[in-house]
Amino acid sequence: TAASGPSRSPGGDGTGTTSASARMREGSDVRLLVTFMDGAPFGRVISDGFNTWRALFVPRYRCPPDRYPARPMGRPIRVVIAKPGLDGHDRGAKIVARSLRDAGMEVIYTGLHQTPEQVVATVVQEDADAVGLSILSGAHMTLVPRVMELLKEEGADDVLVMVGGTIPTDDAEELRAMGVAAVYTPGAPVEEMVTFLEGSVAA
Repeated sequence: TAASGPSRSPGGDGTGTTSASARMREGSDVRLLVTFMDGAPFGRVISDGFNTWRALFVPRYRCPPDRYPARPMGRPIRVVIAKPGLDGHDRGAKIVARSLRDAGMEVIYTGLHQTPEQVVATVVQEDADAVGLSILSGAHMTLVPRVMELLKEEGADDVLVMVGGTIPTDDAEELRAMGVAAVYTPGAPVEEMVTFLEGSVAA
């Protein structure tokens, strides 16, 4: 099971962070993450060899009480892409993450097999504007309500929640009734997600 927060691995620079070349050697998953995360305007990428996170060294911002958080001027939309549960298929989540990054958003990918508690901890720690839950295991009616419950407990229920996966129409309607902002099924165009986020997250 992945750790709930960043951990540092010995790196060539002596600071505990891995160099770009070392990260490229760690495996295809990390290599893809480096492709869309390196060069983002804030922080640096750190890895434990299994998951890659962005460590932000910028002031944290508290969200106003409006439905969706306003962003500090000049900060890109910050999105957490998460794979909760036992689902081991993350190709689609990585494609979405890279596409959002290419659209100018800051993306934090949690890696596989995250618990709802780990997902919410990442959302809160990263002060995210939105979280995208990718679930192909069929457990969306268990995992999503738990994530929504934990977000409310943490005072982060103003974070935009999107869900993607193999989700029947009836379940999608129930998820929206819970407060999920958008539900995407396989084949949904990424451009639709970009437009939705840009129109839904207050500037």
